[in-house]
Amino acid sequence: MNSEKKYKPFSIGELFYIYTGRDIIIGNTKIGKIPLVSHQNTDNGIVKRTERIPNRRLFNHNDTIALADRGVFWASIQDEDFQIGTRVKALTLKSGEANREVRLFLATAINKLQVLFTEYLVNATDKLPELEIMLPIDNVGNIDFSYMQERIKELEQERIKELEQYLIVCGLNDYKLTKGDKEVLNRKLPFKKFNVERLFGKSTRGKRLKSLDRIPGRLPFVTAGEADEGISDYIGNDVEIFEANTSTIDMFGSAKYRGFRYGCDDHVAVVHTEKLSEGAAKYVTTALHKAAHTGLFSYMNNFYAKDADALNISLPIVMRADGKPLIEKKSGEYTYHDEGFIPNWDYMEKYMKVIEKEVIADVVKYKDQVLDVTRKVVNG
Repeated sequence: MNSEKKYKPFSIGELFYIYTGRDIIIGNTKIGKIPLVSHQNTDNGIVKRTERIPNRRLFNHNDTIALADRGVFWASIQDEDFQIGTRVKALTLKSGEANREVRLFLATAINKLQVLFTEYLVNATDKLPELEIMLPIDNVGNIDFSYMQERIKELEQERIKELEQYLIVCGLNDYKLTKGDKEVLNRKLPFKKFNVERLFGKSTRGKRLKSLDRIPGRLPFVTAGEADEGISDYIGNDVEIFEANTSTIDMFGSAKYRGFRYGCDDHVAVVHTEKLSEGAAKYVTTALHKAAHTGLFSYMNNFYAKDADALNISLPIVMRADGKPLIEKKSGEYTYHDEGFIPNWDYMEKYMKVIEKEVIADVVKYKDQVLDVTRKVVNG
């Protein structure tokens, strides 16, 4: 691929027709098959699958990119025709339909503008038509869609090769489930609700550090959002440092496991799971995300540390050999639960290791399928 390829700026308004989503009460929509894209950057922007919403446009996924532009800035391509909700734009190509690779190239170019909207109160709504993205051009200055398609295919092949080497170097190519792994998956444990503050103490809220005040350094600084796992900068400021093996929940209710030390701003709550094993902490993070990521939180209704403390999460409990729950010996108040139930941290650790194996297996199978198709194409 030509490394000297020329690029030229194009405005969003020049490339796309811009449509704005109207307010939708998600809870009032009926469950169906049509993706409803909301102002989020998880689950590819899809908050729910609904029936066709009356008097709302159904966008052709082959010529339209969804863009969450308020509270979070994130462009995504869809694999099906879709509807949009509150604080979402639909960018429909003026040039007509484009293949998946071209749409992915365009969405990636748009997402490079995220650096302009790291502060949560800043949104792109008024500026959107004038915002410019850099696109490759041909010898006469027109957008080179063929190059965009080939470049994305080339990058995908590079990632596949990198994945193959990574699996070998890290020993992750051994992903077959053992008899013990299968027993963990097949084991049926009862679950109980546990209060987050009671399990881990009070959650901590980070402190605001404006972009202009950040000193370059090595400490990851976590903010709200999905881009780069919410890491907006690497700083050298004297800030509170949170330990690895903790869980964060951002202002939108999105929970993430942190396997490294970090700082964070005031739109992030830290749940102190650091005393758990890595697998158990990851399991708890998943439970936190399920409990907090309800669609109720946004840049107008932030999720705070106090909200984390009030969460009740479902966790498997320790069972006795006779099939009854193991109840904590009473000494004043029970540690974890009013009725004495005990979270099964050991099971959570084992379960997450098995799930990671399954994820690796799925990735390897996909990689093998892609490589097989590629070989067939190359070899005729």
